[in-house]
Amino acid sequence: MISAENAFRRDRAIPEIGRGWASEVALLDLVRKFWPSTVHQWRPKFLGLQSVDIHNQELGLSIEYQGQQHYEPVALFGGEEGVRSTQARDQKKKALLAANGVRLLEWPYDLTITEEQLVVRLGEIGILLP
Repeated sequence: MISAENAFRRDRAIPEIGRGWASEVALLDLVRKFWPSTVHQWRPKFLGLQSVDIHNQELGLSIEYQGQQHYEPVALFGGEEGVRSTQARDQKKKALLAANGVRLLEWPYDLTITEEQLVVRLGEIGILLP
């Protein structure tokens, strides 16, 4: 049963059981409700070794789910040094996306993942739900 579920997940670019990020995948599922072609873990060449959590080509939109480690030190992610490194990578990614005409929506970990919040956040960057 688990292998069938993991095959299903792999076919949809969703992390396998026990290997994923529940909130990020919940956000992905919500976005796919409106734009089914949305991909998980987009890796364009211009980002080098970095990837984007969620991307929709037709909208020219990338979404990054930003966990707590993007805002404050978290021991599991390297504490003070880890947060500085994470924020530097975030800024580099943001600049590369902008330079390549991709809009970025950053979704903080403390923002509830709901359709209402998606409408508000997308509206802030000029995107309306279909």
